[in-house]
Amino acid sequence: MHLELRWLIGFNLVLSVWLGMLANTWKGRSTYGWMVIGLFTSVIGVLLLILMPKLALRMPIAAAPKSLQRKA
Repeated sequence: MHLELRWLIGFNLVLSVWLGMLANTWKGRSTYGWMVIGLFTSVIGVLLLILMPKLALRMPIAAAPKSLQRKA
């Protein structure tokens, strides 16, 4: 696993715990419920980041316009 993905997963874990604690103190909501929501969305985001280059290769609309492409 790449170092960037480890850092991103760790950051998302800390962010989801912080979101759970914030929701608990601010509105009295369930800390663990918000942590699960944060972790679930983080996992989906990381998976999309991993799969995005593969998806971009299949989608011709994702190619850069000719005006932005480098001239050889």
